[in-house]
Amino acid sequence: MKKFFKTFLIFLFVLSFSFSGLIGCGGSGGKTRIIVDGGGAAGNFNTTPSMTPSEANPRPYNTLEKLAEKWEETHPEYDIVIQRQSANGNRDVLTGWLSAGTAPDIIFQNPSILAEDLGKGWYVNLTEWLEKPNPYNDDKPWKELYNEKELETTRGPDGEFYYITLEKFPIGIMYNKDLFVKAGLDPESPPKTYGEFMEAQEALSKVEGVLAPYFPQFNWYNIVLETSIFGGDIAKLDTVRENSIIDTEEFCKAYTEGLWSPSDPKFTTYAQVATDKAKYYPDDYQTYVMATEFFNGKVGMMEVNGQRMTQVLEDEKRTFDVGLFGYPLLGENDPGYSGYGVIRGVSGLSTAWWVTNSAEKKGTTEAAIDFLMYLTSPEQNTPLINDLGLTLPLDPDCEVPEFYQPLVDVYKEDFSNPKMLTWGAFNSIGKMNKEYADTWHRTLTSSIDGYKTVAEFVEIMEAAAADAYDKLMKTNGWTADRWD
Repeated sequence: MKKFFKTFLIFLFVLSFSFSGLIGCGGSGGKTRIIVDGGGAAGNFNTTPSMTPSEANPRPYNTLEKLAEKWEETHPEYDIVIQRQSANGNRDVLTGWLSAGTAPDIIFQNPSILAEDLGKGWYVNLTEWLEKPNPYNDDKPWKELYNEKELETTRGPDGEFYYITLEKFPIGIMYNKDLFVKAGLDPESPPKTYGEFMEAQEALSKVEGVLAPYFPQFNWYNIVLETSIFGGDIAKLDTVRENSIIDTEEFCKAYTEGLWSPSDPKFTTYAQVATDKAKYYPDDYQTYVMATEFFNGKVGMMEVNGQRMTQVLEDEKRTFDVGLFGYPLLGENDPGYSGYGVIRGVSGLSTAWWVTNSAEKKGTTEAAIDFLMYLTSPEQNTPLINDLGLTLPLDPDCEVPEFYQPLVDVYKEDFSNPKMLTWGAFNSIGKMNKEYADTWHRTLTSSIDGYKTVAEFVEIMEAAAADAYDKLMKTNGWTADRWD
């Protein structure tokens, strides 16, 4: 019954898209339509009204729509149509559209699916386009809008670029300063190392009324820990495309040569640390809503993105002061210390927009890419992002909302340190396939719940890595002699 209901909902979504008249070339006045999905990683860019049927909308938004109208003034033959609602990366919806060639010209979806979608002809290869002049940024190559290190993290398994990103993603840990005081911790000096983080958890766990000293929603800290623990291996594994990032092909090459797998003792350390940091979770923790408990003053620290930061700061019922800090680094006395860390404050580039096979079919590829060049350039990108207020514009020197400043400050500080690696520089969860990532998250949960030992955790991931490796090698047509 649940499967039927899910299928029925997807059918309704696709049907509503079809009836809206957006599929095809014909627009108003004979113009050619370019359909934009409008989704975003933290918040969507689709137009939202100032009023809803029941109440005022506290965050109305139509900046993308206004920018599209401005772009149309110099491209009168085109009509940018922004969908009323985004598919929000729903794979069932998107794969149906993409396989039929009826997707919007520009879609939003999670980049982690790229490894399994290569070779299907669904996306326009943007590699050469990134080298071309951007008319909205003094004719500089399009790629110069991005930090080179961060852009490299978006390469596909074959070394090509298939999506561009609209924003930088602020990320860190928000904490309850009042609870810090009650726990005997300095509210103006949050943890900087993993060891200090665990000490803070222990102190907070003893405060009466605290449900959890630390309670994440996203588990992004695991990405930081994996990169930090394996940071010393990057130089020897980064041999296919030397860019200080281990991509999918380099993971497969390292697996072939016996240089990486979950059987590496460092992976055991990684699994242990990822499990240990959750040891103060409450019983039945999955039944709680982390943000609600933080709002209620029962959680000491929680992982946050810009959307969650905004919700906390704008909560009129909040009775305690809050602070922000970047993810704690592994210190010299912490397990897995390698001397490397991950740039704090920003998790890199976010909101992946792809030009689809629909654009190629309709002949709108060049215009769709021109529109993306327009949106990513500072003059347009800064209001596009700041008006929504949930993330950071691509330009690192533009003005940002005040509450993001602590994260921007550590981000700029860390970027000049060669020992501080870009987000996901070594990220098997993000670079192997989706099944591998799903197995990691599922098994970590079992380990936290006490149903799996760390040894069993590692054994399961060894099997998941072998399976992912076989599928990636087959999908991409890779063989071991490729790297001789």
